[in-house]
Amino acid sequence: MRLGKWTILALTAVFAAMFMAAAVVERADEEETDAALEETTKVLFSVLASSQTGKTEEIACWQSETEEYYIFLPSYASLDRASFRIPEDSGDIYLNGVLLTDGMGCEGFALDTAYDLSWDGERGKLWFVQSGNVPTMYIDVRSGSMDYIHASKDNWELGAMRLYDSHGASLWDGELQSINCRGQFTWYGPRQKKPYSLELAAAADLLDMGLAKDWILLANAYDPSNLRNKIVMDFALEWGMAYSPQCRWVDLYLNGSYAGLYLLCERNQVHPQRVDLKGDVQFLISRDLEDRFLEKGCPYVKTELDGDTALRIRSSTVSNDTVRQICQSVENAISAEDGVDPVTGKHYRERIDEESWVKKYLIEEVFGNLDGGRLSHFFYYDSADGQGKLYAGPVWDYDSSMANHHSYWSQNPQILWCIREGYRGTPWYTQLYYQEDFYDLLTRTYGSEVLPGMQTLLDEQLDAYREQIAPAAEVNQIRWQTWNDLDFDQAVEDIRTYLTQRLDFLTGFWLKGEPYCLVRVRDYKEPERVFAISPGELLPVSLPDRENEHGIRALGWINGDTGEAFNPDEPIYQDMTLLFTYEELNQQQEQPSAETQEPTREPIQEPAQEEIPLRRLAIPAVLAMMFLGILGADYSLRRKERSARDGQTEKISS
Repeated sequence: MRLGKWTILALTAVFAAMFMAAAVVERADEEETDAALEETTKVLFSVLASSQTGKTEEIACWQSETEEYYIFLPSYASLDRASFRIPEDSGDIYLNGVLLTDGMGCEGFALDTAYDLSWDGERGKLWFVQSGNVPTMYIDVRSGSMDYIHASKDNWELGAMRLYDSHGASLWDGELQSINCRGQFTWYGPRQKKPYSLELAAAADLLDMGLAKDWILLANAYDPSNLRNKIVMDFALEWGMAYSPQCRWVDLYLNGSYAGLYLLCERNQVHPQRVDLKGDVQFLISRDLEDRFLEKGCPYVKTELDGDTALRIRSSTVSNDTVRQICQSVENAISAEDGVDPVTGKHYRERIDEESWVKKYLIEEVFGNLDGGRLSHFFYYDSADGQGKLYAGPVWDYDSSMANHHSYWSQNPQILWCIREGYRGTPWYTQLYYQEDFYDLLTRTYGSEVLPGMQTLLDEQLDAYREQIAPAAEVNQIRWQTWNDLDFDQAVEDIRTYLTQRLDFLTGFWLKGEPYCLVRVRDYKEPERVFAISPGELLPVSLPDRENEHGIRALGWINGDTGEAFNPDEPIYQDMTLLFTYEELNQQQEQPSAETQEPTREPIQEPAQEEIPLRRLAIPAVLAMMFLGILGADYSLRRKERSARDGQTEKISS
């Protein structure tokens, strides 16, 4: 018996209801999972901290991995003007045996004291700790969570932002057009302290840095001192380097949770308050790895010496090809033995602003920037100067300077960072360094301008920085346990020691004519290192043997000039290039080489892609198969009935 249309409609409704019920069950299961997750990260309680104007901000209690609990108070807060915020469903919470109630004042407790905390049979220790001397920024996003933003650098949210000075006076209160993650290593690294980009709904002059909508929050997640970016940017600004970004430290709170000590910075962008370009022909570019531009879909150009780096076009009034032609002409000139571009006939001094290039070179070299001249390196061109020259700058990204990285070479103060060749080298600065006139101006500027400024930094400014942010840095260290876990004071002294040794070396090398042998170390895994070694001394580092590297058989280090094995116990008396040699064990698996692989400081973990559980598809699939089976059976019955009717008709006709 075939099914009627009303029966089919009824079955359709039944299966639709069953499908919806399955979805509800699945969603309930998801919500249960989400609730379980929420339970593990649930805020036990909060504290309402009052500002100078009486406005309160809610600050969530934070749990460390060691089962200790913290209330991170901003610079302006006082326990005498704070009160507890206890959620209705939290149950009884006791602090040193005292039952906490919603609205109860915190005046009976003290900073930096461990209190017994207990609730629902659980126990722990609670500390009230406080920052000092820095402004405080609060950001609340629409969703109330940073999870979506942290999932991808392409994700952003609307929000609200409030800014207070270190005494609690309100400086700014308004809407955010967007907040999203940014950065490279800091973003992909295992640390969760992320850098952010901010766009205000309306332009504002934040902390006296000029009127603009776009701002950057640098995390300094791998700098235990939290000083490096600030030191270099301030030095460049005081030195008069055009368009150097201003920056200020702030304590950041995201959706009520303390996020750490951050550096609020101006963004390097073409803007009347930033990089103020006015000519008909103008552009702002930055050098970085080509792979990063391909991943982001950014416009960029390449010159002949670029290798695996490229020049990202951040702003331009001309075509990409015009940008490339100008940059290629610059490269031709600085690479030519006589300094003249053979295509245009122009000397490099007609193509670049030599003063800005000398200053930028010295910033990278003196501060020992790991990425000096090759990554996060900005240039701009502006025909409004009447000459149409390429300028070096503004400065950017110095958390990997001043020996802040771990490897067999990093702490040595006698490395020349800006004349590296080959894989991820510094092609433009390497070429310029060997132009006699540029070298003379470079060394004279170092002696007359850099040395006095650096002496002031070491004698006065470094201690002033330390005093200003010591409380904030120590609270940040509790929250994040910076990757090398150095004590803050020791981290500051490490900077002083490195810069002192660095200046001693560069002064002897550039000004006193002390003899040095340049030893270029070329490893298959990292960019070239150029060590300056006094004749008769040994190589100051132990080269890795890499015997346990996967996929290769290490053959050892050789002198690339002679082909002989390098003996680290023999004194060095001449320039040389050391090469790491190896054999691939598996020819089918392509091995990284000195031209292809990026060095790493810690394992990089990209966000995992969410997988769809098969159980989510099982119930809908079964229901769909059952429904299709019924329709198929009904269709078969219809064909049989139609065939029977046709046969009956034929008999009547006969």
